[in-house]
Amino acid sequence: MRKWIPTLVLVLIFAAGVVYASSHNFFRASDPVPQKLMAVHREAVTGIRIEQTGGEPVEMIKQNDGWVMKLPHAYPLNSYAVDNWLNALEAATTGDIIEEQPKNPEKYGIGGQHGWNITVTGNEGAVHKLAVGSTLPSGSSSYVQLESGAVISVAQDSLSGMLLSATEFIDTTPFEWDKAHLSALEWEGTSSSWVLKRGESGPDWTLNGQQIKEEDASSLSDKLINVATSQQLRSTSELKKESHRFTLTVTLDEGKDPKVYQGWTTSDQADTVWIIPPDSNWAYAVSADNVKEIEQAENRN
Repeated sequence: MRKWIPTLVLVLIFAAGVVYASSHNFFRASDPVPQKLMAVHREAVTGIRIEQTGGEPVEMIKQNDGWVMKLPHAYPLNSYAVDNWLNALEAATTGDIIEEQPKNPEKYGIGGQHGWNITVTGNEGAVHKLAVGSTLPSGSSSYVQLESGAVISVAQDSLSGMLLSATEFIDTTPFEWDKAHLSALEWEGTSSSWVLKRGESGPDWTLNGQQIKEEDASSLSDKLINVATSQQLRSTSELKKESHRFTLTVTLDEGKDPKVYQGWTTSDQADTVWIIPPDSNWAYAVSADNVKEIEQAENRN
């Protein structure tokens, strides 16, 4: 019996080692590394098309160093919104495989009434497509089919930044300028007029000839820049310019042409002012009360 003791001791040591290794996941395969949902780098993307079944498609293309919207209309784009969309695309990863070769993708809501289709065009015309269907029972992921292949799950956190409508890409702010280069703002309205002007030397500002603090001048400029519309833009060719409400002339550094903005009201929307930026084909709807606050800037001093 004694001659078997060393062997038994070795067996017990080995068994203890196996138990210890198992408890510390030494024998467990490492978790799979998440794969990118779409194998295309943001720098290579030249076209984006987003369409919800039954809705208007959104189509944007890259021109020179920027992006322009082609559908549903040539609306002015918010460059930050496009940038965020590309970030969401690049960050999105795949989840579990639901069905390798789906014969009926519609049972996953793919191609159904509430589905989404995204087409990304890359350099040299490479086209990548994905279709988004229903939500999984877990509620945290959706069914997705990439390139008409397998149906997989993708976290909704990854998809939420890509399933956007046209309004979420539009630049909704009619006023735009670089405050660092601002020299003067001149407001000529039907009920009031005022002039904000930077001094010839230093950060001194005047409002209607009266000196004001630099932060007050900055606040007035910000009030204008932050004006935004919550309505659909209208083509200037279709807008009935029945009553002129204001003209805003923005003067930047010496040598640069001033920017001139126009505000109009129509008889059918008396509580709305339509703002037309310089050289723009689109008008932005802003409440008359919001414009009235800007008109009253002369009462600041």
